[in-house]
Amino acid sequence: MLMALLIVSLLSVGAYEIFSSNEFRYVEQAIEEQDRADRAVMIMRRINRLSGRLEERRTEIADDFAALNLEQSTSVAEYQLVFDELWQTRADIFGDYQTDVFQLRDQMTREEWEKAFGNRISTR
Repeated sequence: MLMALLIVSLLSVGAYEIFSSNEFRYVEQAIEEQDRADRAVMIMRRINRLSGRLEERRTEIADDFAALNLEQSTSVAEYQLVFDELWQTRADIFGDYQTDVFQLRDQMTREEWEKAFGNRISTR
């Protein structure tokens, strides 16, 4: 059971927000047109929610691993099904994340993007 939980924890991203409240403000300040700023912030909030959604599914899958480990006769195929579910969940959510990042990028000019996020790149 410990091995399965270790594997799941290694494959997780954890529940954290990708964009901080400071970055919401940076985007609002960088984009002069209120409409585009509102859309950009909405997309950023949606991206943050994706992280929470992945954490919820990861927790459910960890529970599935724990249940499998209670049985002495669990087959490799049963473990593989749970691993497949984990990878599919990650692929689905990262696909949504990628779509949202491109939508966010479309809302901003290069200069606005640099003004809002240039500081993030240099400090990390």
